[in-house]
Amino acid sequence: MEKSIRQQVKALANKKLDAMSEKSFFISSKLTQYLEALSGTICGRNAKPHRIRVVSDGENGITAYTDGAEVTLNWQSHLVRFFSTTVERFVAFMGFFYHEHAHILYNDFTAMERAFSSIEKGYFYGDTPVPRTEEEEEWLDHLEAALATPDYSKIFLEIYRSLNNTVIDVHDEERMIEDHGRMASEPILKIRESLRASGCTIEEVEQDVRDGKLSKLSAMDNLMLEYVR
Repeated sequence: MEKSIRQQVKALANKKLDAMSEKSFFISSKLTQYLEALSGTICGRNAKPHRIRVVSDGENGITAYTDGAEVTLNWQSHLVRFFSTTVERFVAFMGFFYHEHAHILYNDFTAMERAFSSIEKGYFYGDTPVPRTEEEEEWLDHLEAALATPDYSKIFLEIYRSLNNTVIDVHDEERMIEDHGRMASEPILKIRESLRASGCTIEEVEQDVRDGKLSKLSAMDNLMLEYVR
């Protein structure tokens, strides 16, 4: 009986989708209202409501992001458009929705901003590393001198942002899946599927470095991200 009802609902949904364009579906006010209501459910009754912005930013545009108060989702992202049907794309799109809400629920935005501010001012965030050897002490002196130089501190900030995003993405997604089960896991795994498919092999990265298309630092960053995924 339950399976029969699901089949009927799916048939009705497909009929509705056939009658409207994909763009009309994704940017409709009804979808935004649904997402904002779902956001309230996920974040809890006492949480501040989160505004949802669905944008058409093209396949090479943003994917999704949040500042902790608002969530922006690009339905045209290449990670969504990787899939061939509207239903699959919607599931992937919802993967971004749950991914960003995972950050809202489990990431400390205040601490992250303190870290960014500290690095921008030329200081380590948190306790300064304690060198164990003369060589480590020498390297620490070099790092502190570089960090105190505005041009270099910008590089440190970008490295920190990249490392931070790499680490918190997996942590926050796993917490979301653990707390919300299949409702969140299926969409998140859909996004991971398109991420894996769009990734590069080590051989391709090495070739890009040899050809001068990619710096060694960027290659290390890319491979680290692939490993975490």
